[in-house]
Amino acid sequence: MVLFDWASRTQWLADVQNYASSLLTSKTVRRLQKQRPDCWSDNFDWLQPQDADSLFAELFYDHYSHIRCFHGARPLDVGSYLTDGILGQSSNTIEATFRKVFADLPKESLDRALDEFSDRKSSEQGKLWVLLEEKELVQHCGHYLIQGSEYVMALAASLCRIHRGEDYRLRLRDIGIPTIFEAHVPIDCFPDSQMISLTRSVLSGWGQFVTGNDLGFNSSPCLVLYRDIEPALIAGHTHPARIRDPHFGFSQYSNPKVKCDHCV
Repeated sequence: MVLFDWASRTQWLADVQNYASSLLTSKTVRRLQKQRPDCWSDNFDWLQPQDADSLFAELFYDHYSHIRCFHGARPLDVGSYLTDGILGQSSNTIEATFRKVFADLPKESLDRALDEFSDRKSSEQGKLWVLLEEKELVQHCGHYLIQGSEYVMALAASLCRIHRGEDYRLRLRDIGIPTIFEAHVPIDCFPDSQMISLTRSVLSGWGQFVTGNDLGFNSSPCLVLYRDIEPALIAGHTHPARIRDPHFGFSQYSNPKVKCDHCV
């Protein structure tokens, strides 16, 4: 297994020069260092030949076999993830959790909230979102750890309008445990369009490094899988103690559960 790790930028920048040396020649490097163009990821006029981004993608695929990914959640049972894998979104499971958490509210209010998001049931069914850098989940996307599924959060927010009385999203903080799962996912599990976007970002990052012309290449890519992540692909899990809370001005959320029965 050859693992692509987005967080290890120094390593993958060095790797680029090795596996793509036939395309990114020393002559190309000298030209880029002299001209210092803006090495954008959506326009490769700065690189030759015209299809350089496609050629680079093929070299990337030949070199790497897996992508290091992170999925943030607030599972009720961490063990079920380790046994069954990280499953794509299931509207039936989410709706069952929603009805259980808010069982004290009128059924009519719950039905109305679910009806408002009926389109989401089909559009997100089976999808699974991952980030390529762990710290992104803690610093910028902490709501997935603090309150769980975005679908459930949306349903709870809808209840705030339908059945006034409290901020129902806060109830989601009383169930489950904030968890980051690490998985090493084979490249061929991802849609081609997403891998093309990733390889273009890598190539752009290399260009910015070579030219010294930084365009703000910092944000971790978010990828969408249309399949489950098998248990064998899960490399570990953690429960971060401090999480920045987007719903409260990115203040610090203190996680009261930093260990579970399945922690090593």
